[in-house]
Amino acid sequence: MLSAPGEASIPADARHRGFTQFAAWHWLVVYALILGAWWVMFRQAVPPGILESATLYGAEFWLDLCSVAASGIGFGELVAMWLLMSLAMMLPTFVPALATYDRLRLAGAGNRFGFIELILGYISVWALYSIAMAVLQRQIVPTPVAAGGGEAFNLRLGVAILAAAGLYQFMPIKDACLAKCRTPFMFFMANWRSSPFNELRLGLKLGVICVGCCWLLMAISLVSGAMGLLWMGLATALMCMEKLPEFGRRVSRPVGMALLGGAVILAVNGA
Repeated sequence: MLSAPGEASIPADARHRGFTQFAAWHWLVVYALILGAWWVMFRQAVPPGILESATLYGAEFWLDLCSVAASGIGFGELVAMWLLMSLAMMLPTFVPALATYDRLRLAGAGNRFGFIELILGYISVWALYSIAMAVLQRQIVPTPVAAGGGEAFNLRLGVAILAAAGLYQFMPIKDACLAKCRTPFMFFMANWRSSPFNELRLGLKLGVICVGCCWLLMAISLVSGAMGLLWMGLATALMCMEKLPEFGRRVSRPVGMALLGGAVILAVNGA
């Protein structure tokens, strides 16, 4: 494995070719994972009978679109559902890091199989997160805390998670993780090793950092109608914006205020 070059040493033609590489096979893997995860989540959210009915765009359709039932399924299926949600929501936020690695690859510091290693490392961390959340949800769903198979959430649990997610937006650990996510080139420069499975190790480390950024935002799915597609779409957009180098710094605090406001509104309305 070659050493990672400095940004100034990346040839201009490599930078130009980087834009055309988004159609290469290793990028097609990324697109397939993201689109496939969203397609499966959509199919789970919308029963075939509703898709085929005359009320396709009516209120019933949008009501069913807002939630995916988590009750009545095995533990393995619950883990798979969380992993699919992680792929659908978190892989889009990983694209800047993948694009940065691809630029380094064009400069001779990596290869396409290293690109796949990077993805595998990243997904592995989210797979562990999915197992943890499935265990937690498995404990919650059979109890009155989440009566209704995970669809109707307990008021206090909802307020607690929204408030915790809102407060977390202001914590130094959140800022530290986001700082690394917003500067993937600097991350690679600081952590690159000329050793076997370098990219797998980098993917694992980036996955841990990303979980540090987003674990509570993802956990809101426990109290948002259990895997609701509308929340998934909104959260994906917010997390992608948070990781933008400049604009992201203006997003985190307002998101935190909105979550805290949601917790207050939920508490007041439920009182």
